[in-house]
This record gives sequence, C-alpha cells and structure tokens, in this order.
Amino acid sequence: MSTNEKNLPATMPQTDDNSNESEMLLAAGRFDNFDLQADLSAETGSYCSMIAADNRDKVTLYNACNQPAKLSEMINKQIAVRHIYIEIIPIISKVTGAVERAPRIVLIDKSGKGYQAVSLGIYNAVKQMLSMFGDPAQWPAPHTVEVVNIPLEGGYHTFSLKLID
Repeated sequence: MSTNEKNLPATMPQTDDNSNESEMLLAAGRFDNFDLQADLSAETGSYCSMIAADNRDKVTLYNACNQPAKLSEMINKQIAVRHIYIEIIPIISKVTGAVERAPRIVLIDKSGKGYQAVSLGIYNAVKQMLSMFGDPAQWPAPHTVEVVNIPLEGGYHTFSLKLID
C-alpha cells in the first residue's frame, strides 16, 4: 500500500455501517474520484489478506465481511487480527453533505468473526501494520490489537489500533 496520503482529508466523519442511502448512491454511480483507490488494488478497489481457496474459507470470508460486528462496540477491547479486508465505499459527509469515498475496513479474528469500521484512523493503523509486519496471510500468528477512540476537534472522533502483540 502506498504511504502517500496527501489526497486524504484531515478528518472525516465516522460511520460504522453501510447505509441504504450509500448503497443507492453507489448503484447510481454518484461518487467523486477520491484518490483512496490508488492505495488499494486498481482492479477491484479492495484488498483482502485471506486466500479463500475452498468453499469453507469463502463462506467464512463472506460472513465476516457481510455480517461484521461494529468496531465502535469494541473500544478498549482486544481483537486477535488474523486477516484484513478493505474496500472503498461511498459515504455522505456529515460536514458537507457531499458524497465522498472512504475506506471500509473489516478486521477478521482468528475464529473468522469480522469487525467493521469506516474510519481513516483504522485505515492508517492497518497501513502501518501491513508496512511493518507484511501480509497477514504470512503472519505466523494473529496480532492482538486494542481498539481506541481518539477525540478530534469539533466533536468528531476517530478510531485507531493499539498493538498489543
């Protein structure tokens, strides 16, 4: 992943799920040309560390990404991260009302459970983990992280990850 973040906004409102409104905007093709795409696979607009070679793995990945728990409900709790899934989704900015593109991150634990957030803070923490530890598919064991909430100006907040081991 690229470490070039000059095109990323300094703060972005956080959301924990894909709203119906965002899905309708995606279907209508109404979203800007946010450069987050350059950080992810140019072909799919997503990144996934899990190699789903058989049907069981594919079902695990599908369920982790489509029925994840909210990462916001895991603040000050630990997750043993085994795999990471990232995709670009459209969101409506609570500040401007404009449609923006944002990273949706799903952390998948060692049991296959997913934890989701749409958060630049989590995205940046995951980028640092990947740059330091490499592809999660090659990790000898899961890395345990603690989800932290960081208050920002204007009543906003972002999430980040504290590496435990």
